[in-house]
Amino acid sequence: MRQINKLAMFVVAMSLLIVTILSTVPAFAGNNDGAVISENDNTGDMYADNEAQSGDSLPVPEKLLIALDTHELNRNMTAVLAENKKAAKKKAIAAAKRRNTVKVPGYGITITKTEYEYLVRIVQAEAGYMDESSRRYVASVILNRRESSDFPDDIVSIVTQNKNGTYQFSPVAPGGTFWTMEVTEDTRKSVNFVIKYGDIAYGALYFLDKRAANYKNVVWFDTNLTHLFAWGGHDYYR
Repeated sequence: MRQINKLAMFVVAMSLLIVTILSTVPAFAGNNDGAVISENDNTGDMYADNEAQSGDSLPVPEKLLIALDTHELNRNMTAVLAENKKAAKKKAIAAAKRRNTVKVPGYGITITKTEYEYLVRIVQAEAGYMDESSRRYVASVILNRRESSDFPDDIVSIVTQNKNGTYQFSPVAPGGTFWTMEVTEDTRKSVNFVIKYGDIAYGALYFLDKRAANYKNVVWFDTNLTHLFAWGGHDYYR
């Protein structure tokens, strides 16, 4: 009798244990694919929430392409701006040069405004008191020297050239008229004529006022140079 009671109590206890275990196991439902998914599974909702929070429904590769395109665009714009800045700088330098230069179509060259001022001043100092042709001849000599390999290649150096303590043009010596006189409009017109039309002195590179020159200088000119012509008190040589 005791054994029956013990068996009955054991059965009851096992029944209670099974009920307890079954009550703790969640209910399952099968999906259409046969996979088992919990009724409480919220994985899909989690993906949806994450996508909603991103604020952008574009896939990651497309976002990356847009970022790369934007970077390339910015880089190209920076390069274009740099090139435009460089071009503007070159244009400004060229404009500044044009403002500071004088074209000499008669010789196919360009000189600086400083060279031009030295040219008109030496013509004024050497022939300002003479006629128009004399002024044109002197201007031609200066510009011919600029084109000759035997003389400096700029007018400032040509006009102020000093050899062995002797100035090529005496008015340029310290205190000379080159530094003090006023250039007349007639002299500028004579110089501008030569600038426009070129040499009218037959290639002359030297001129000399024999009336005022040292006798030795006159002899040297006549001995070492080719006499071209005489006009207005000057003899011209090459």
